[in-house]
Amino acid sequence: MLTSALAGCTGTDTTDLEQQIEDLQQSNDQMNETIYNMEITLQERNTEIATLNSNVAMLQSSIADAETYRDSLLVLLEDSNYSINELRVIMDEINSQIISIYAEIFNITSTVDPYDDFECENGELIPFFLVNDGFEDCYDGTDENVVFIDANASIGDLQLIVASLIVNYTDIKNTLQTLEQFNWKHRAFYNSFTGLDLSYENLREANFRDADLSYTNLSYADLSYVTLVNSRMANVDLSGAIMYRVHATDLWQCPASLPENWECRGSFTSNTLFGPYANLVGEYWNAKDLKNLNLTGADLRHSTFLNSNLSGTTITIESVNSIQNNLQDITWINTICPDGTNSNNNGNTCENNL
Repeated sequence: MLTSALAGCTGTDTTDLEQQIEDLQQSNDQMNETIYNMEITLQERNTEIATLNSNVAMLQSSIADAETYRDSLLVLLEDSNYSINELRVIMDEINSQIISIYAEIFNITSTVDPYDDFECENGELIPFFLVNDGFEDCYDGTDENVVFIDANASIGDLQLIVASLIVNYTDIKNTLQTLEQFNWKHRAFYNSFTGLDLSYENLREANFRDADLSYTNLSYADLSYVTLVNSRMANVDLSGAIMYRVHATDLWQCPASLPENWECRGSFTSNTLFGPYANLVGEYWNAKDLKNLNLTGADLRHSTFLNSNLSGTTITIESVNSIQNNLQDITWINTICPDGTNSNNNGNTCENNL
């Protein structure tokens, strides 16, 4: 070896030098291994970047598709509004026809007094009993060969017409209701509903996200499955409304009135409506006062309760579909359960302490 040859020539101990060379070789091997690992990592990162770029492209395509769908939906909404107005006009016309026919039926069934006047075509008036008596009592002779309406046959025909009109009226009414439901369900969020009287309306599945509902009357309306997120609710009347599976969070102000067993809690710009069978899926409750609420059957799946207080609150376990109940996958952390115990002492759950 070189070190041995050097040692023979110089008479110097080269043990340290050999150790240094060996250490350098080990360091070099480690560096090579590190470089190799870094190259592998770099390849993995490049693959991840390529995947992310692909995902971005897919998202951009999805956004473009969503914008196209939104534009087509707006056109459909405009068309449905136009159709709704047209159908209401047609319904009014049919209703007028029905009233007119009933008036005609009444006239036909009214008894004719023989001493009432019969008007000849020239405007001359003669008593009714002279009509078709075999003599031309009108100067122009139009009192003879007068064809009288068979009252019973005419009434039957008119009643058939009325029945047909009523069927048409009912069909149009059903179509109108379908269009109105479509309109409410898909109405764009930027529409303002301020001050409208929507009491007793069927608004099932309507999307009022970000909508301004200030001073709107929604009393006794069917709001089943309605979305009320980030909506303006100042002075809204919800008394008697059907609120099954309503999703109402991040509300600007609380409504003026609510159905029985419903409450509004939160701050000025972040209020939530709590009540029986509410939709509260995926909500995050951190240090919230949720005491003494009625959450019978409320859908609380995938929610998180952190440092919150549910003491005295009514919660029931009910099925929401064939495989899940309304308390599926809830995270309970240091939360006071409805029975007053702490979730941390109950195996990090409140499901057995309701």
